[in-house]
Amino acid sequence: MQEYRNINLSRSEILKLYQEFNNLILQGVIAPGAYGSYGLDFPYFHVTEYGMQCIKQVHILPYDPDGYLKKLKKIDDINDWVVFYVTEGLRCFNTNCINSSMINIGLAGETIAEELISSFLVYLKKNDPALYVSFKEEIESPRILPISQKYKKYLGNQQKYLRKNTQDKGLSTLKPKLDNSSSEIYATFTRLTRNSVSHPNETIMDRVKVLMFFLSFVDYCELQYLFINYYKLNS
Repeated sequence: MQEYRNINLSRSEILKLYQEFNNLILQGVIAPGAYGSYGLDFPYFHVTEYGMQCIKQVHILPYDPDGYLKKLKKIDDINDWVVFYVTEGLRCFNTNCINSSMINIGLAGETIAEELISSFLVYLKKNDPALYVSFKEEIESPRILPISQKYKKYLGNQQKYLRKNTQDKGLSTLKPKLDNSSSEIYATFTRLTRNSVSHPNETIMDRVKVLMFFLSFVDYCELQYLFINYYKLNS
């Protein structure tokens, strides 16, 4: 390719194209050689099975960190630490450090859970003082609770609040948006990251599985921040 001669691209754009092509090779999306009467090496290449799975996705892929982070940062009042951990996770994923990328997703998930719990606590203080006291005692007990346990207690107390305060139509409307799916997603994040991947063991994360986590994580953040921002707005 030559600048503005056999292609309508500048020199810097051509070099960028080469760089991105090389990144796709390193990430296992494409590989040298093509089936049939083509060559076994470059300039012929094919899309790998993993690459085909990426093509089928309609979400912004982690291979486009700028686009991925741009979508994440559009979430109202998203915590800077969530953005930081996801950014680190993307860097790890795109350099094939798969377990490290999952650890960072887990840290981002824990940050969201902590913010959910703290904002809900302040919300209860204004809207249900009695439940505020009992919930505060549960999560601040002398025995240090793991974040997954605190999160379960948050979900339980959220349900208690809704049963007692049926007039809170705002939270009642939000609840079905997440509910069981949020519990399942967060529990999976926690189990696969903090309780498995981040400790010495034989767990090695599959690249496709981690890709699926990245694809679902922005939607997960968007939903959880609907709750966080509702709590803050009504506290």
